[in-house]
Amino acid sequence: MPCFPRSHVLLSVALGALMLSGCVATGGSGQPAVARGAFGVPLGNVESSGTSSIKGENKVVLASFRVAFNQSVKASAQSSALFSANTASAQMKGKLLGVEPRVYQAIVDAAYADFVRKLRASGLTVVEPTALGSSPAYARLSSVPNPAALDSSTTGDVLMVAASGTKLTLFPGDAGVASGFSGFDTASPIRVFPDLIKEQEAGVMHVTYYVDFLNASSSGRSMVKGGNAEVAMGQGLSVRTGSGISYTTLSGSRCVGYCPNAISSVKLGQAVFSEQAYGVSKDVTDSSVNAIGFLSGVLSGQSFSRKDIEIHADPGRYSAITTQLLADTNSALIDVVKQSR
Repeated sequence: MPCFPRSHVLLSVALGALMLSGCVATGGSGQPAVARGAFGVPLGNVESSGTSSIKGENKVVLASFRVAFNQSVKASAQSSALFSANTASAQMKGKLLGVEPRVYQAIVDAAYADFVRKLRASGLTVVEPTALGSSPAYARLSSVPNPAALDSSTTGDVLMVAASGTKLTLFPGDAGVASGFSGFDTASPIRVFPDLIKEQEAGVMHVTYYVDFLNASSSGRSMVKGGNAEVAMGQGLSVRTGSGISYTTLSGSRCVGYCPNAISSVKLGQAVFSEQAYGVSKDVTDSSVNAIGFLSGVLSGQSFSRKDIEIHADPGRYSAITTQLLADTNSALIDVVKQSR
């Protein structure tokens, strides 16, 4: 990873300051970081819980199918010298450009159709939202205009898109901290889905996928003598870890007392990704920011560096790669549902 020239470091030492380096770089492996669980053990490709309640289920209402497309990403790192006030920090920001809403919608519609087809092939009778026109419970379900731009600690900076002809419903926290209280609203999915289960005599499933456009890595926060603060971003599309299915089965909804398996969860433990290029990367960093950061390191021992990049996507390549990644994700998750039946 390229860093500041060594001559700069030597200069700061000569001035009596142990200067740490802040390093930023584009490129990299193009692969997302490995997701790890307890004690640093890598998670499986698919992580599931509560799937025992899926056994014997025959009918499911697909109440919500959403894909959130990441629009910007940032990563940072900071390093501190032992027994010293000297610090170095590095930050990178990336922004996606060139993909219009109609392209995102086409991707979601293809993923939705593929999901329904594979779910039916697993043996379940699937009730789609378009068949719930006369349902009082579904009519009560709150929704927002599709698509919706969101930026919260829950979603990140995304464009959330629902399948055509279905409601784009938001869950508590999707639209920020204040929206966490929406769970008390009678139109919230948390309140509506139990009624939908009773009304349709079927379990209720909702699906949320997150699509990232850059793979970022950083050295995080460290306190080492002479250590660097390092951040890198590489072009690469992926369906994010944690994307997946939440399924409240009919049998689970009827459980009384201690019910650890009332809600089944089938989600990606590792990202489904592609290393194929899909656009052109452009460095849009303000060079004066890094000049100030270096001068700060020389004078005070507190340096910083930054890089801002834009990815100008080819809509056709972005669409083709993402559509395949979502289809692969559908297959991996629905296979667990099928095996659990």
